[in-house]
Amino acid sequence: MLTDNQIKNARPRDKAYRLADGAGLHLEVSPAGGKLWRLRYRFGGKEKVLALGKYPNVRGPDARKRAAESRQAIDEGIDPAAERKAAKERTRVAGDGSFEAVARTWIAKVAPTRNQNTQSKHLAIRAIDPDLPLDRSISSSTA
Repeated sequence: MLTDNQIKNARPRDKAYRLADGAGLHLEVSPAGGKLWRLRYRFGGKEKVLALGKYPNVRGPDARKRAAESRQAIDEGIDPAAERKAAKERTRVAGDGSFEAVARTWIAKVAPTRNQNTQSKHLAIRAIDPDLPLDRSISSSTA
């Protein structure tokens, strides 16, 4: 296991390198000097890496605790990286899941990659039928 002094004394090199802590947990030191706790694990026959937090915000004991929780989830058949991604998506959608909010986000993201005519068509959809119930939640809509 890494000690706090070993972590503090880890200096950046030309390339990123790892300091092993054990059981797949390691501290990755970037060329810019950043230090990130990561957990290497296998799920579904593939090797994956999960970021557990930046040092010094996450100290060694906290990183080991997070790694143990992640390994327990893996043992239960849950991919911690996929679960984290799904939780983030649920939080994003729960914030404002109305059709209008989702459409405006999509238009803002995609419009700059389209030509002017296509952008006009996207924005004209609202003008076609101003009575569309755009404030209704997408999750409550049915096809």
